[in-house]
Amino acid sequence: MKRILRYEDLYAGVWLVFLLLPVLFVALYSDAGVWWDVAAYLAIAAFSVIYIAVFRCMIARDMPSIVAGARPNLGLASIGTVLLLGCVALTLPSLGPNATAMMPFLAAVWMWALPMGLAMFAAVAWWCVSMGFIWLYLGTDMASVWIGPTMALLFICFFRFFNERAAREESLATELATAREREEIARDVHDLLGHSLTAVSLKAQVARRLLRADPDRAEAELEELLQLTQRSLEEVRGVVGRMSTPDLTSQLAAAREVLEAAEIHVEVRGASERVPASRRALFAWALREGTTNVVRHAQAANVMIALEPDRLEVADDGRGICAEEGHGLTGLRRRIEDAGATLRLRPANAALERPGTQLIVEYES
Repeated sequence: MKRILRYEDLYAGVWLVFLLLPVLFVALYSDAGVWWDVAAYLAIAAFSVIYIAVFRCMIARDMPSIVAGARPNLGLASIGTVLLLGCVALTLPSLGPNATAMMPFLAAVWMWALPMGLAMFAAVAWWCVSMGFIWLYLGTDMASVWIGPTMALLFICFFRFFNERAAREESLATELATAREREEIARDVHDLLGHSLTAVSLKAQVARRLLRADPDRAEAELEELLQLTQRSLEEVRGVVGRMSTPDLTSQLAAAREVLEAAEIHVEVRGASERVPASRRALFAWALREGTTNVVRHAQAANVMIALEPDRLEVADDGRGICAEEGHGLTGLRRRIEDAGATLRLRPANAALERPGTQLIVEYES
């Protein structure tokens, strides 16, 4: 069954308990009137929903890419900030300077949307905004209000730092594991080729010696030699297949080049940099297989390739699915399922005479 809540939703949602503070401030200290108090309660509720939505759509999902140096999605962060500030503004008549209890959430949006250096700058900037806001209300009598937002921002900085460190350690561990696997595969290839080529050489020498003296036995030796080379070739292909993990950026460029060479118009949506590093190889395998099938079988004029952090789509306007899955798709489906994702293959538009094909690889939410 598809999960409704994801880890990042819980990660963001657990901190909403601190929004009980402005709710209590309205209930205990507000003298703005009942209608302003109701507006404040509704604004705080809307604030929590918008915060979770922004976090779900961008921040936690993009964190691995941000650590890897990808460009952050500042547009969504800006829209979320405007909406959150609108909610804060509605609470001002009831909360006054206590509205700064909501400022750490705004700081968190930018601290998780930006790389580490800029995130710390964003924390300082939001702290200055909060202190300036409190000073406008209270002047120099700020001691009772400024401690709460300051401690919250310091805690967010601490958490962001260790989140960054954990993400980098995970990325490094992945790279080290890949390097070890490549070393093992290289050693396997060396051992396999050394054994196989030695056996081939010996069989060839025996066959050459027997070619005139005993043609029948020489023919048998050559037959064994042929079987040995075919078996060795399959073994080498299996080992090299594990080693030659494609790069998503390179595969995307190669797919565009191949499709355009086949006079197929290509539209690419999204960028490989937005895909977390742990998923790029799988998406590259799927893109390679999807492109191959389009060129060989689809007879398409247009192809759309869409890349998202947890989803790859390859859609064409060709003749549609005309046969059962071949070995390539079967192997790809097994690889995708082993990675915890799903493969869907269906008509792009079943109502058309040429329905096309839609290949989707998606990680479950």
